[in-house]
Amino acid sequence: MNPRKLLVVGTLVIAAGYVGFLLGKQQLAFEYKNWKPALIVNRSPRLDQAAAEVDFSLFWTVWDKVSGVYVDKRDLDAKKMVDGAISGMVAAIGDPYTAYLPMQKNKESKEDLGGEFEGVGIQLGFKAQNLAVVAPLDGTPAQRAGIRAGDLIVLIKDDKRGVNRSTEGMALAEAVQLIRGPGQSKVKLTIVREGVDEPFEVELVRETILVKSVLVEYKEKAAWVKLSRFGDKTREEWGEAVNQLASLPESELKGVILDLRNKKCGHATVW
Repeated sequence: MNPRKLLVVGTLVIAAGYVGFLLGKQQLAFEYKNWKPALIVNRSPRLDQAAAEVDFSLFWTVWDKVSGVYVDKRDLDAKKMVDGAISGMVAAIGDPYTAYLPMQKNKESKEDLGGEFEGVGIQLGFKAQNLAVVAPLDGTPAQRAGIRAGDLIVLIKDDKRGVNRSTEGMALAEAVQLIRGPGQSKVKLTIVREGVDEPFEVELVRETILVKSVLVEYKEKAAWVKLSRFGDKTREEWGEAVNQLASLPESELKGVILDLRNKKCGHATVW
């Protein structure tokens, strides 16, 4: 073949390939734009029959209906809707030990298990249905600011995050989320204290809080060992506590009390 013709043919082949690539790319972009997430699972034989009977198109019908005709679309949050759908699916199993944790709750759970988080160091609970301080943790911003056990927290304010919320009817998890925050940031708590006529405001600067899961105290030659939860550092802290007790002479240690009351959930490594 003439070299000139060979060059022309080669050029046409390359051009045709490039055009085909562009068309394919545009088609892929179009399909991706109109793609709806699909459920992709590794099915076990036991689930094949049940999965085959599930019509997932119903989910998307409801999704499209809500997205299309709901009156105030500003209230629609796609991520929250997906989280709610997943939570409902897991809850339908009926197993109290199986749960889905959305991103924020998963982050808080990991912080609790790790015994390290950014906040002000207040153990929260309820007193006569009011958000109350169970106890300030030693060496934390809350303790240094004079927060006391039994104080009621009636208002949480965080100017930087635009938070100014009454705690009336507030769930404990929400209160924790509002009081915690990045280190060096500020949160203001309005406190009602028994014996003080008027509510007063306390400004706290958040910092990294370390919470031990194993506590040891001594009284009258007896050791009190409190295990508050099974967390990431519990094994290490337990070993330290055992070594601490083993180093005491028998004349100074007559007994050990292991306190498991009010132990929070957690995870444990079996060895």
